[in-house]
Amino acid sequence: DSDTHVTGFGVLRMQPRVFMLVLVAGLVAVSAWPLLTLLPAVAEHLLGLGKSGYSTLLSSLGVGALGAALTTATFGSESTRRFLIAGGISLVSVAVLGLSLSRDLVPSSVCCAAFGFGMILFFSTGQAMVQLSTLNHHRGKVMGVWAMMLSGGVPVGNLLVGPAADAWGVTPVLLGQALAVGGVAALLLVRPVP
Repeated sequence: DSDTHVTGFGVLRMQPRVFMLVLVAGLVAVSAWPLLTLLPAVAEHLLGLGKSGYSTLLSSLGVGALGAALTTATFGSESTRRFLIAGGISLVSVAVLGLSLSRDLVPSSVCCAAFGFGMILFFSTGQAMVQLSTLNHHRGKVMGVWAMMLSGGVPVGNLLVGPAADAWGVTPVLLGQALAVGGVAALLLVRPVP
């Protein structure tokens, strides 16, 4: 069967909605995940707290991620997937925007928890949608592309936000990240996912 010789990118070309979801995941990896790289600078320069502030922000992010995992496990279904994906990405954008404006540990921790919640909500639901929308004999190829987008996107984003924060400061870079993720969320309104 000639269909088995199609590459992961070839499969995605035949499934434009799945391709859109994989592309969005790559864009979120580039524009949102690098927040983790900036958290020490957020704690030091925006909050004036150093290591203890960083630990609290990182722990808050983990609490949010755990909450998203439990939410996905409880409410993730075919009827809620699109809502979870759109809600996750929108929450990430709002959380990064809030973090850029906050100068106190408590609201910053809430923003980090919301960020962790939104990211895991988006990525866990998105990965499930990609897997369930792909035929069994193509799933490994498509998930290979998914993994490439994520594992390639994060270092690219880090290479962009680190020097940008050195040049312009943490707050403008966070605002840029919030706008970029908001743009990705808007893209989902124009081009729906499976």
